[in-house]
Amino acid sequence: SADKIRRHYGDRMTEYADRAAWFAQMGPYAPDYTLGASTFASILGVSPYSTPWDTWTKSRGERPDDDPQAHQQAGHDAEAYLGHWYRQTMGVRPFQVTTRVAHPEHPWLRVSPDGLIGTEGVMQCKIVRGKPDEQAWAFYGPDGTEITSAANARQALDIGLIPASVLVQEYAELAATGADWADIVVGYHYMGPEKMEALATLAETFRSMPLRSRDAAVSLLFHDVRRIRVYADRAYQAQLVEMVAEWRQRHLVDGATPDDDTSKACYRYHLAQPRDGKREITDHELELALQYRQCIDDEKAIDERKRAVGRDIVQSADGAKTLEYLDGGRKVGHVTITKTGPRVYGFADMAPAESAA
Repeated sequence: SADKIRRHYGDRMTEYADRAAWFAQMGPYAPDYTLGASTFASILGVSPYSTPWDTWTKSRGERPDDDPQAHQQAGHDAEAYLGHWYRQTMGVRPFQVTTRVAHPEHPWLRVSPDGLIGTEGVMQCKIVRGKPDEQAWAFYGPDGTEITSAANARQALDIGLIPASVLVQEYAELAATGADWADIVVGYHYMGPEKMEALATLAETFRSMPLRSRDAAVSLLFHDVRRIRVYADRAYQAQLVEMVAEWRQRHLVDGATPDDDTSKACYRYHLAQPRDGKREITDHELELALQYRQCIDDEKAIDERKRAVGRDIVQSADGAKTLEYLDGGRKVGHVTITKTGPRVYGFADMAPAESAA
């Protein structure tokens, strides 16, 4: 029950009146330098959205906008729908309140599961945009996939049963909450602007709708929903927490810059350093300048080639909006002609004839 959950976590759990209040306290800022579960993936270099430099620059005062990014908001809107699916499928009602739960020994680690299943489990909702015949379909394994240990997790990563960033996030949530397992509920959708607007609009009143209406809304918005279970691995989780704790101390508390990488945040940091005067270029700097000049030329050539090929596709389409490629009746990929140019989907592991030659 909700009361049992609140008693279990005590003052380690903070509840927020709404999403805006939760978002206002989001970020690795002084003096607490709080980190969430998704930040683990960034620090450990497995996040598709951010890097260690992004976390570090935020800690120095570059706070995000007051409103969450679009993909974050869409994920939040989906929580009601996927939570309902979980309740109907698993026969358990998740405790879905906007919260943060602190690690018992590392209070700077504060996680926000999308649902708590008693004190033994957590739920996290993810949405993936893609049709069954597109590459996005392979981001997760089939419904009911179980990852029983860190050793099993490495195999799961190798065969594409779960993204590395999500796996790290779940281990961080399990470490902070002490739960035995995490259920990742993945909703696949292929929504245009109208459905995305409906997703956000209905989310406000979804829980008060009749049961049949809620079932219909989930079916309308998501063409497939899957559950992936990750079991706790206490020893591995402790290693991850220790690694991130050391990084946090060195780079956030002590202020040391992270190792250089190719992220925009790292590039902006070096560009912003004060500089003045003039001197003769060194041999090493000359070589770098020539390489940079070549990159500019290559980029220009690629852009010109892209425009030329795009023009040829549009002309060859001869008025058709979508071009499909079928292999034995199975759609391997398609091209959609938009106002801004062709959009290419699928065609995994295929190469143009001139490249193959």
